[in-house]
Amino acid sequence: MTDSVKRPFAGAIVEYHGSIPSLHGRYRTDGPCHCRHCLREWDEGIFGTEARFELASADGVHLEHVRESSITVIEPAPPTASG
Repeated sequence: MTDSVKRPFAGAIVEYHGSIPSLHGRYRTDGPCHCRHCLREWDEGIFGTEARFELASADGVHLEHVRESSITVIEPAPPTASG
């Protein structure tokens, strides 16, 4: 991965442009998806070919199981304090 690629780590601001046009817009990533499908895959040791994320909007809309290809990072996550 090159430095020019922005990954949607928790706290990043992203633009959702996935399969549900009515939900397109800006969101904050809450981190990796913890929906029942993803949790089952983790429990069974089965991992999909693409990362999935949870997103939250400023007005309370919450999206689960969002493909990485359905979002574009607008603003990377703020750096964490190290210790």
